[in-house]
Amino acid sequence: MLIHKTVQLTLALTLAVATPAAAHGGAAHSGSTGGTPVKLRDCHLTAAFAPRPAFALEFGAPFYGPDPLVGVWAMACDRSRVAGEPAGRLVLSLVGVPVGLTAPGAVPLANNFAHRLMQLDTTSPPLAKAARRAGLPATIVRASRYRHSPPGAIPSRGRLFVPGSHTMAVGARQPDPTNPHDHANLFEHRGGAALALTIEDASDRFCLSPGEGCSASLRAARGSVVSRLLGHGRAPVRAAFDHDRLRRVDIALGAATRITP
Repeated sequence: MLIHKTVQLTLALTLAVATPAAAHGGAAHSGSTGGTPVKLRDCHLTAAFAPRPAFALEFGAPFYGPDPLVGVWAMACDRSRVAGEPAGRLVLSLVGVPVGLTAPGAVPLANNFAHRLMQLDTTSPPLAKAARRAGLPATIVRASRYRHSPPGAIPSRGRLFVPGSHTMAVGARQPDPTNPHDHANLFEHRGGAALALTIEDASDRFCLSPGEGCSASLRAARGSVVSRLLGHGRAPVRAAFDHDRLRRVDIALGAATRITP
């Protein structure tokens, strides 16, 4: 990835000076009024952020680095429950544009990003149905695939493939200095519909400079939402993260969803 040295240093320092989850005000949690709870268990999580074209500023000015970004989040979980009902294994992909932070004063890192949600793909019909009822743009893509490296493997690798849309691959080596950390992420769609995602005690490895001991790529199919966001079918990745196995991930779906770190 070719970015200005000053920008690269700024991003690295932003990560390095972040404090552990306990200094963020304790464990993150989500709440909703009339929202639908989704419980995900034994998951992997991979995320990558790539710059968008300079003209693509319809979601506001950049707040993280010099350019607006598009973020792709990928999860694969061994077990799930949607509205209290077992829903089995699933793959979930979230595509969004970071537009701010989930709480005033939150450390400006990816685990606190609030996004404008552009696309939600999942292999789970119950999850897609619940998301649509909440007003979110959910699509069932049964052929979606997510693969992860064995426990303890270095680099830690995660790869997502959503047919007809996008492919993301990350190979990360450097442990995140904020480990363990909590996630309090928000993905909002039109009309106030939202997906709130919370995780406690996450641990990941990051890749800020693909080609220097790590790798990260994001490719989009022609005509897809991701391709339109990136301005083309392939983009250099600015920052990427791959997580160790997560015991639990909690999601709340609903128009009144909120996040409290």
